[in-house]
Amino acid sequence: ALAALRGVVDASKAAHDPRTSTVSPEASDAIVRLEASGVDSDVAAAIADLALNHRAPFAPTSDLDTMIRDVVEETIPTRTGFSRTASTRAHTLALVGASSSGKSTVAAQLVAAYQQAGMRVAVAIVVPNDPAVPIIQDPRFVSLGAEVRYIMSVEQATMASTAFAAHDVVIVDTPGAAHRDAIVAGHVRGCLHALGADDVHVVIPLATSSREAAAVVEAFQPLGANRLVVSRMGESSYIGQLLNFGFRLGLPMTFLSEGSNVSDDIRAASSREVSNRILSAASPFVAS
Repeated sequence: ALAALRGVVDASKAAHDPRTSTVSPEASDAIVRLEASGVDSDVAAAIADLALNHRAPFAPTSDLDTMIRDVVEETIPTRTGFSRTASTRAHTLALVGASSSGKSTVAAQLVAAYQQAGMRVAVAIVVPNDPAVPIIQDPRFVSLGAEVRYIMSVEQATMASTAFAAHDVVIVDTPGAAHRDAIVAGHVRGCLHALGADDVHVVIPLATSSREAAAVVEAFQPLGANRLVVSRMGESSYIGQLLNFGFRLGLPMTFLSEGSNVSDDIRAASSREVSNRILSAASPFVAS
């Protein structure tokens, strides 16, 4: 679905503005309403085209909102959870992101959620390898009672991996400086390798522009970024940016974090929930 959508976007750019007279009134209305929710113009045009020209001819009894919903859901990749059935060590989930992305808040939220599920959770916090920089304990992790280790070297990361082997999941927090500082990024990359990170989740606030979000993902590719967490959602007025992220960033969404409340503000990403929220904002596409 993503390949088809990108093809439609490229065709739209090569041709003309999708809101000219060559576009049907029905398609034009759909595009305008999607844009109102924050969906980028080219993505909205591609969604409308796929729904009206590639679904409607094969489902004449379907209404527009159903077809739009189907295309939106196919455009937003999601992937959550993990299985320990064949593993003898803890699943290690690392979080990376720019400063002020909400990364440490997401880490605490994941610890609380997995603890609530009855899992044994540990926390590894990678800090810059600089003895002159004091290590300050994060009160959010202290209050959760999770076992926490601060990692300043690959050797400490290796020891932590061994110590945490009997846990169900290890949440790894990393310094925001890894986004811009090549030395810090190299340090983090080595520590993540020693910790045996299974997944590396890039944390990006919803209010981030599509262009900046793509640059952040690119910056963390050398660290193994393969998942996306959308954070600080409560601070954005445009839920449609989720669709732009799903189309442009090439990473499956795993978690959505609304705000800073540790116990209540995070949940697993769902294509259905995301499409419902976008289409509710793009009235009259009312969620079913």
